[in-house]
Amino acid sequence: MHALGGAFIAGLYVHIFNRRMRWPEHKHYSTVLHAVAFVALVGVLWEMYELWADVYYNKIYSLNSFPGAVHFDTLLDLFNDIWGGAIGVLVARKLK
Repeated sequence: MHALGGAFIAGLYVHIFNRRMRWPEHKHYSTVLHAVAFVALVGVLWEMYELWADVYYNKIYSLNSFPGAVHFDTLLDLFNDIWGGAIGVLVARKLK
């Protein structure tokens, strides 16, 4: 789901900023980097929301005793967001 979410956010980024603003084609790699950075930002914000929901709302974990699986899950989710976003932005640029 995170890879598909990253691809969706990257495609949305390309649609809004690249197609609406008509950026020149020579900025292809900077568009890819900006889109992946935007996907990473959205992923980090989502993981912060998940942490808040798990600790404060659902009360699954406490702030004092995080199990190591939470950290691994967060890093894996961010990795999947980023590679899904990179693939998504490249596909969106090809479809343009």
